[in-house]
Amino acid sequence: MSAEPQPEPVRLTDVGQTGEIAAILAAQDGIITVGQALAAGSTRGAITARVKRGEWQRVGRAVYLSAEHLFTERARLRAAVAAHRGAAEGAAAAWWHGLTTDLDPVVTVAIPRTARTRAYCVTPVLARRRNLLPADIEVVASLTVTRRPLTLLDCATALSAGEGTRLMDRSLQTGAVTVSGLRAALERNAGLRGMAEARRIVQVCESDSESEAERRFVRLLRAEGITGWVQQVRIGRYRFDIGFPEMGVVIEVDGWAFHRDQRRFQADHDKLNAAVLAGWLPLAFTWHDIDSDPIGTVETVVAALRERRWHAG
Repeated sequence: MSAEPQPEPVRLTDVGQTGEIAAILAAQDGIITVGQALAAGSTRGAITARVKRGEWQRVGRAVYLSAEHLFTERARLRAAVAAHRGAAEGAAAAWWHGLTTDLDPVVTVAIPRTARTRAYCVTPVLARRRNLLPADIEVVASLTVTRRPLTLLDCATALSAGEGTRLMDRSLQTGAVTVSGLRAALERNAGLRGMAEARRIVQVCESDSESEAERRFVRLLRAEGITGWVQQVRIGRYRFDIGFPEMGVVIEVDGWAFHRDQRRFQADHDKLNAAVLAGWLPLAFTWHDIDSDPIGTVETVVAALRERRWHAG
């Protein structure tokens, strides 16, 4: 007579959220993978039992959420990365690094080129096949993400017009990245899709972006057939980039903000105030305005000229 099968032994770590498993859940916003649970001393039978008791909920391939935790934005991104066994990239990585305030509904994950084409996850995921170099990835708060330089290069080409370059500009201002770091990441990933645009952007931020912005602005005016303007208009002790003397409109064209220090920032305010007190209407545009919204930039100038003409009678 054959012996009856014995029940699988219950281990200490399988009783409640205790021990190493509890520590993993606490560090990972309630997310745990099957591999982590097994390494912490659990068994597949114990995992199944937890799911049946409602202690864990499956949120991705071999990925679970503890019922003691809410499915927060952080948990949502963790589940996506774990289910695809990849790294958060682009806007998702920017959010994890604290460079942006909102996580997109669809998160972006980089997966190895040899990975499975599809992986189940309750979080909508845009998976991109790319083999990331060790120098371009890191683990932040137990999550694998692209490092900030590559993250910003990806955002500069993937986000909506102007949003990516403004994000890069702010990050340079705060010291979250450096121009040399961006250049190094660009060279390491030169062959990837989208890097041609990223190279153009890095070249601009390495250069005198203010002069480049002014040249682009002048080309816009000429292309639209707008006349009556001159360059380098003096008002009192200040000199402005573009002026329409007959209309009393002056325009300042700025480059990337990270080039400007607090002293320059205050001086520009004083400059605009002086123009207003002298009866001029000052306008200001940045490289980002001109590059991402040239039509809107021109329309603003035309609207200002029309307004001044109407007031002049």
